[in-house]
Amino acid sequence: MNNTRLRKTLSILNLLGFLGMVFVNYLAVTLPLNNKTTGELSDQYPNLFVPSGFTF
Repeated sequence: MNNTRLRKTLSILNLLGFLGMVFVNYLAVTLPLNNKTTGELSDQYPNLFVPSGFTF
């Protein structure tokens, strides 16, 4: 019984985390920081972790 409750709680937390991530990504696209899009910020600060330009 306790294992079932734990799995249900973790499933709900996982869903909430996913929805939160989608919402934050939506805000990042619709509300640019200082009038700069994600792609412009990526071009401004190059590093080894930035994906290819066509990603943005």
